[in-house]
Parts: sequence; structure tokens; C-alpha cells
Amino acid sequence: MASQLEGGGGSSDTGASLSGTYKARVAAFAAVGYVVYLLMLILALAIVAGSAALLILKPSLVVIKLGWKLGIPMLVLVWGLLRALKVTTVEPTGIPLTPSMAPKLFAIIDELSQTLKVPPLEKVLATEDYNAAVVQRPRLGFFGSRNTLIIGFPLMQSLSVEDLKAVLAHEFGHLSGNHGRFTGWIYRAVRSYVALLETTGSNALLDRFLNWYVPRLDSMTFPLRRQNEYEADAASAEIVGADRAGQALTNVHVRGAVEPGFWSAVKSQVLTTAHPPANLFLDWEKRVDSLQPADAEQALVFALQEVTGDTDTHPSLSDRLRSLGVEPRIEPVPEHSAARELLGEQYGYVAQHTGYRWAASVNDAWKAKHEQVLQGRKRVTELEVLARQRALDAEESYELADLNEDLNPERDALPAFQAVLAINPAHLGAQFSVGRILLARDDAAGVAVMQPLETSRDPSLRFAASSILAGYFSRAGDQLASEACAERAAAAYRERMASRE
Repeated sequence: MASQLEGGGGSSDTGASLSGTYKARVAAFAAVGYVVYLLMLILALAIVAGSAALLILKPSLVVIKLGWKLGIPMLVLVWGLLRALKVTTVEPTGIPLTPSMAPKLFAIIDELSQTLKVPPLEKVLATEDYNAAVVQRPRLGFFGSRNTLIIGFPLMQSLSVEDLKAVLAHEFGHLSGNHGRFTGWIYRAVRSYVALLETTGSNALLDRFLNWYVPRLDSMTFPLRRQNEYEADAASAEIVGADRAGQALTNVHVRGAVEPGFWSAVKSQVLTTAHPPANLFLDWEKRVDSLQPADAEQALVFALQEVTGDTDTHPSLSDRLRSLGVEPRIEPVPEHSAARELLGEQYGYVAQHTGYRWAASVNDAWKAKHEQVLQGRKRVTELEVLARQRALDAEESYELADLNEDLNPERDALPAFQAVLAINPAHLGAQFSVGRILLARDDAAGVAVMQPLETSRDPSLRFAASSILAGYFSRAGDQLASEACAERAAAAYRERMASRE
């Protein structure tokens, strides 16, 4: 359901106006990858076979030298091309769900698979993400794929059974034999080519071709892949009805608004404990259940304000609802979540082990961060003792303010950073911190503080300043200013990457 959560995308046009000529061009270019691969393989095999035949039929020193200079490199190429068919990509991980564990869930999966005529799933996994998706991994390079359904446990905790069914129908819609066979094939082909490109570094010739080919295929197929999102929504509407499909989209966005606060609270525990919490997903359920109507309304307003971008295949919520013909509305959190209804007695097991998985994945980083907290507190004590002996200079005051902001998030950090600017008005770190805090509070006074940093010599500082300003102007409704800042942020990012390379 990455498609449910990621913003972006243009108008509500479902792509029906895409011309047959355009589709023919896309189909031809999408087939180029297969054709070039097969031609490379056939040509290399022919050269190897020809070299071997000459060695057998007309052995001579010249033939041996020719075979060594031509046949051996072609044999290496053949081996590399065949290895590309066995390329291994990162396998998705999670808590395996089986029909015996969750028969009600698999009854829904089987119903959707049969109705929408999707390829069989290799496995179903529960993960710690607020997300759902069908992850496709190449089976033989870009020839075929293995499909894994991942369902975020927090997502299951947040939705009703019907909403989750709508979400899964959308994901299956990308693979459906009923909806947009052609766009579905393009959607899968681009993913397969990208996955292959990520793992072909050992095959220089194929890697060079894919580095040229994949970006062009990605660009050319953009309208079709955006259309596939609408077709996946249509598949969802076919299964649960347009109203429920649209309401599921709305509920995903609204209840997902608790995610930043939830993770902030979880991560703040590093200040007090050396071990990450493993029971966090029981807390997630409580946080979603406690979502207040006013907060839900605000979350919906923000979600509907998102506009479709020019570089994202995923349309905005408002465009998708418009395409479905559904008006957005707030719906109460279900009394019984899909997680409890569909997992039954296995709910506690999945909740516990999903938490264990997350805790294990962050354990080392968590311990390192906790150690930094302990060292930071020691340094704060040193600076506070020093402050009682003499006035701290600007750097010492900034260090103390910066540490206190991290270690004591309940305090207002703004006065301490403003005090640093009183000592040294040109202190970049304090200037950035003051601007950042003011703009996070949607205080327009932060604009004058932050804007001078957009001309800094440091591209990282320019990138951060422009990004924060872009977010502020977007929330304020000034899209022109927001886009200008975003362009400056992009330019600074490119400069930063170039300098690193």
C-alpha cells in the first residue's frame, strides 16, 4: 500500500486518453530490454560455438589465438548474462502468516486473488510498517517474478476488515488480469528492470546498457504507471464498492497522522533506557483508539491539501477520491480492528513478535544513542559548572543549548539559542536553530532568520534551510514560494552530492 501512503501526482485524469500510438511506443521500448538481452546472449553463444568448432575442425595456432582473444571473453559474457538471470535481490522480511494462523485473512486473500486473477503469492508477511504492498522479486532476471504480500501490523490495527480488504484489493489491482493488463505489465516490467540494475555491477556490458535504458523506460512509462494507480483503485472499488474504497483511502491517511507522534514518543525512550521497547505495537493501538475528532479533521484537511506532483506516479488523495466519485469524510475508529478480527488468537503473538523484530533491528543503534545521551549529560554538567565560574562564550553556549534540546525535549529550547545570537549574531548554528524552531511553530518571524542561510557556502546548510522554508510556505498556502525554495533545495542537494563524489 505504498501507493496509499505516498503523496504526489497530477490531475484526476485516469489515463483513458492515452493514445494507442503512445502505448505502442511504450510497448516497443519496454520490449527492447528483453530483445537486447537475448541478442547479446545469442551472439555471444554463437561466437563461443564458432570458436569451438574452428578449434575442432581446423586446429592451428591462429585459431587458438583467435579463440583465446574472442571466444574466452564471449564465454565470460555468456556466464555473466546467465548469472544475471539468477540475480538475488533483498528478500522482504517479517512475521510469516499462514492459512492455519489466520484463516479469515487468507480467505480474503484467496477471494481477491481469484476475482482479480493475480499471480500466486509466495508468502505473506506481517511487518512493523504502516504500509501494505506486493513486493516483486525477479525470478529469472526480468523474466518472471516472485510475489510477496507484506501487511503492516500497525495498518491492520488501524483499519476495519472492509478497509483492509479495500487496501489489499488495490495492491492486487496492480497485478490484476482484469484491470489494465497492459499498464500492469509495464508497472511490473519497470520494477523488474530496476531490481536487475541494482545487482548487475559485475557484468559491465549489461550494467552499461541498463544504466542507459532504465531511466529512459522509467520516464517514458510515467503516465502509464500513474494510470495504473487509478486502475488499482478501480479494482478496489470493484471488490468493496467505490464508497468503501474511497473511505479506506481516507481512513489510511487520517489514522496515519498519529504516526509521527507515536514514533517520537517511542524514540524518546532512548533518553531513559538502554533497551528499545518491544511492546510498542500495543501502544500503537491505544494511540489510534484515542484519536480525537478535531485531530482527525485536521489530518484530513492536511491530506486533502496535498497536490499531485509532476514526478510521482502516486496521485494525491483528493485526486483519487475525485476519480472514484467519493466525498471525503471522517469515520470513527472501528471497535474491532482488522488485526483482532482476522488474526484472532494469534493477535498477541503477532503483536509481540513484530515488536521483537523492530527492537532487534534497532538494538545496536539504540544502545549507541543511549551511550551518547549519557556522555551528553556528563558534558551538560561540565558546562553548567563552568557557567557558574564564568560567562560561556558563543560556542559553549550553543553546545549547551544544543545538548539540552536533545536531552530535555520538554523544555523550550528557543530562548537558549536566542541567547547565543545575543552573544554572536553571526553564529550559523544558532541562527539555523532559531529559524527552525520558529518555522516549526508556523511563526513567520522565522523566515527572516532562515532566508540568509540559503546563500551559505555550505550546500548542506543551504539544503536544510531551503527545505524547511519550502515546508513552511507550503503549509502557509504560498505554493510559488514553496516551489522556489524546493528548487533551491534540490540545487543544493545536487551540489552536495557532486562534492561527495
